[in-house]
Amino acid sequence: MISETTRSRNPAGLVQLLVLAACLILALVLCVLGYVFLIVSAVVGSAHLVGISRVWTALAAAGGHFMIALILLLVARSRMTKPLFRATLTELKEDREWLKNLDATNQPTS
Repeated sequence: MISETTRSRNPAGLVQLLVLAACLILALVLCVLGYVFLIVSAVVGSAHLVGISRVWTALAAAGGHFMIALILLLVARSRMTKPLFRATLTELKEDREWLKNLDATNQPTS
């Protein structure tokens, strides 16, 4: 009995979930920051190598990112228009037809 009351007062599970959530959020933030620094370094490095202004190189990198994002959105949109459970939909149509025929055959003829 003593262990039951101790367990109910010990929020260790909640603390573990909060620590896990904090670690995942921090890891995501650090990945995003790492990606930003990688892109900035690539822009500065390529601008230096090619001899073009950093602004134009940054605009080209931004345009490339927007093009990739647009392509990904178009792919996602094309995937969303296709039915996910095609076999289930055909099975439901067959079941509806069977039920209609069942009602028609069970009509009393007087």
